[in-house]
Amino acid sequence: MACPQNLAELEAALHDLLDPRLPSRPFISDGSPFRCDIAIVGINPGSAQPFWPHWDALHGFDRAAWVRSYYQQPGATRNATRNRIERLVKALAPLRVVELNAFPYATRTEAQIQPAMRDPRVLRLMLDVAQPKGLFLFGLEAARTVAPLLEMPVPLAGTTTRVACAGRTVTVFTERHLSRGWSYARVEAFAQAVRLRLAQPPPLLVP
Repeated sequence: MACPQNLAELEAALHDLLDPRLPSRPFISDGSPFRCDIAIVGINPGSAQPFWPHWDALHGFDRAAWVRSYYQQPGATRNATRNRIERLVKALAPLRVVELNAFPYATRTEAQIQPAMRDPRVLRLMLDVAQPKGLFLFGLEAARTVAPLLEMPVPLAGTTTRVACAGRTVTVFTERHLSRGWSYARVEAFAQAVRLRLAQPPPLLVP
């Protein structure tokens, strides 16, 4: 599949890849997902909060509206991972952030992901679209899924790795999770470290 060049082409590509019978969330961005600075990559959406009502092919994704709608769900404010993602996105500003997942289909638990749902094609598409300078992978499945797409060994938790990908340098930050043990102070310190690391000039790529 050729990489989409605009939002309308991206919408068509997503409809081609996603199973309409399953609740899915291909990404979250503030407006257009093209040319983002960093991608946050988890395993799969833990909520069936709809994607398409907050999307249009002229402006992209309305992240603020999606977040408001998400937090109107019963118990949503107690979701440790979502709360930390929200704090991380704010702390990473002004970097442009896109949220992705190894698999786009929503389940309440990782164990509920059926084999047919373990489809990385949407992730591959969105990495081509976003072309991020950095990736933050949280969860072993995210690391296992991204590694072959970047033609790199599976990164270990707690490591930062620079890899050459399609003629550019991508910095990969990897952690086991983004919930237990992640205080808001740790989230903000991590965001500062990411901003500083991505501000460093990439090494020269040798053909």
